[in-house]
Amino acid sequence: MGLQAIMQTIMMGKMEMVLPDMYMMNRFMGICFRGPRATSQHL
Repeated sequence: MGLQAIMQTIMMGKMEMVLPDMYMMNRFMGICFRGPRATSQHL
C-alpha cells in the first residue's frame, strides 16, 4: 500500500514536470515557426 502511494506520487510529479515542458516546447516551436514568416513578410 505504501509503495503504491509512493509510485502514484512519483507518476504525478513526472506528469507535472512533463506537461509544462511540453507547453514550453510548443510555445517555443510556435515562436520559431512564426518568427521567420513574420520577418520575411516585413521585408
